[in-house]
Amino acid sequence: MKSAYTRTAPASAAFARLVRRSPSFCLLVILSLGVWGCPGSPLAEMLGIPRNQDSDSDGGAMDGMPGDGEDSETVEMAEIPIPVIVAFNVQDGATSLEWVISDALEAETVSSYIVQRSEEPDTGFTGTRVIARFDQPPFIDTDIRPGTTYYYRVVAVGLAGDEGQPSETIMLTVPSSPGQIFIAAGDIVGIVDLNILGVSDLNGANPDFASENVQNIVRAQGSQLWRIGTTRWNPGDVLVEAELFDREIFFGTTIEHARDPQFYNFDYIDRAVTNVIGSGGSPIITIDSMPNSLARNTGLLFRSPNLSWSDNLRNSPPRDAEVFAEVVVQIIAHFRRGFAGGFEFDLPIWELWNAPDLTQSTDGTNGIYWTGTLDEFSDMFAVVYNRVKEEYGDGVSFGGAGFVKPVSVGSFLDQLAARDVTPDFVSYSAYDDQIAGLAEFASAVQTEVVSRGLDNLDVMLSGWNLALPRLGIDPDFFFVTNQPKFDSTGHAIQYLAVFQTALDLEVDIVLHEGLRDYSTGLNLGLITTTNLKKPVTSLVEALQSYRNRKDRLRLEPEETIGLAGVNEDRTEVTVIVANPQDSETEFSVDIDDLPWDEETGYSWTLTILNDAFFGINGGFAGDVAGGGSGTRLRIVDVEMAPQSIMRLDVVRD
Repeated sequence: MKSAYTRTAPASAAFARLVRRSPSFCLLVILSLGVWGCPGSPLAEMLGIPRNQDSDSDGGAMDGMPGDGEDSETVEMAEIPIPVIVAFNVQDGATSLEWVISDALEAETVSSYIVQRSEEPDTGFTGTRVIARFDQPPFIDTDIRPGTTYYYRVVAVGLAGDEGQPSETIMLTVPSSPGQIFIAAGDIVGIVDLNILGVSDLNGANPDFASENVQNIVRAQGSQLWRIGTTRWNPGDVLVEAELFDREIFFGTTIEHARDPQFYNFDYIDRAVTNVIGSGGSPIITIDSMPNSLARNTGLLFRSPNLSWSDNLRNSPPRDAEVFAEVVVQIIAHFRRGFAGGFEFDLPIWELWNAPDLTQSTDGTNGIYWTGTLDEFSDMFAVVYNRVKEEYGDGVSFGGAGFVKPVSVGSFLDQLAARDVTPDFVSYSAYDDQIAGLAEFASAVQTEVVSRGLDNLDVMLSGWNLALPRLGIDPDFFFVTNQPKFDSTGHAIQYLAVFQTALDLEVDIVLHEGLRDYSTGLNLGLITTTNLKKPVTSLVEALQSYRNRKDRLRLEPEETIGLAGVNEDRTEVTVIVANPQDSETEFSVDIDDLPWDEETGYSWTLTILNDAFFGINGGFAGDVAGGGSGTRLRIVDVEMAPQSIMRLDVVRD
């Protein structure tokens, strides 16, 4: 790159340095020019004044010098040199660069340097912010994140302010030490939407609360969404015929019967829905079984102690899908329009069925919740969906069906597309002992949806929990008792990871399976039957702080299990991070770009949740507090017990 400027005579670089170093010499030069500065004189030779071959007869300017009436001579300055990076390093939380100019004389044509940075090797430099302008290297960059690779190059700036060509690009990777967490408080990556969290409660633990303490705990959790089945069944129940009919919701056989209130019994579902609403929740009602009077299958009305519902009655396809569709329309009308002595609640989300692809056999036969084929289920769903939309339009969001296999989601969507139906949402359930397993399952479901061009389709995780031990293909595996992991902080870590994954994948609703532990001893719930908090309950309570810290911040490294958020007025930052390891780990937390001025003070509080506190207060304990000022907070060597969770709150003074 070349630059032009106007000058009167080309002084040599050596002479220019001499003048700058000896100002008094300038006077001598001026005085001497009258005698010794003629063309051809020694001084003129040193100044580069050319010999005058022909003098101007009018006493005008000498050749090579500007005179009155002449245009000034435009002379190109030397090309701006390209810096050469000779040293670069990462150490003590900073990167450093050193560079040289290849020719010492050319260095005098440079006024300053620009250091450019990108996270891509070949792009991202153009228009990037200027990190620094220095007259001399080295350059230190402290605005870096652990586990991130940066690319740097240096540009020299000429005396006239124009930029030269960039240097070669060098790469520096900032290492991540174990337990090192970095948060940039200005790096907002989304929102922490607690409104997607709720409880899935199909298995008979509906909030028919016997204790005010339980209601208080539920309110403290702030769970807004509650999934309730229309037909109650309890694990291990063996029901005689009369008891089964007490829990039946419809007894007719025709469309006329379906429109007649006398053929319905809403006692159970009314109690469940009103208790949820009374506790501040918003019910999601799942029509989860086939009324006996409409079931295609025949058999003894009997609920066996495994997962086959009433000997293939309640999991049966309907004899007439249109009659069943009318029943669904009237169940919705009971809660939205007051049908059959009902209510006028605003209940917008309705789900049809639960786990139609869950089978007792590895070959996909012997269905537990649905004895027909998936194609038959799609037929029924399409008929019901079209009738619901005919009646309620967009006032009701209708979908299904709590699938347990990602591939079933894809097949279901394909079969509905062939019937010109697109559900308002698709739902699935997932159970796994490993956090990664749940994340992979969720990702697989999203792939099934997005690959079909349904990016805007809502996705509901309608039931999740830790997986119970599988005893071969025995359907009784759900009733294995004595599961201490459900009462541990490991369960809370799983909860945190599922919520984090849901935010990453933009899952719209996430429902934890089980509110209270069942009386059978199955410890699935968020609270115990004795109304004690569990570590997972305390985590959910801690998450409520994010209702005022809505903006989600990026956590580094990416595999960190946790959340970071800042409130709308930028005065509070909250971080919740898990240690999923089975060994004690030292954590360091580095929060950069705190959203206030350099002089502003702040205070912070750090607490730890682990199993040692369960049964005492079920919450976070061991507070450590401190304070500081400025826009950066670093807390080092935080000792976290195995399977523990840390909460850090930073508040501006």
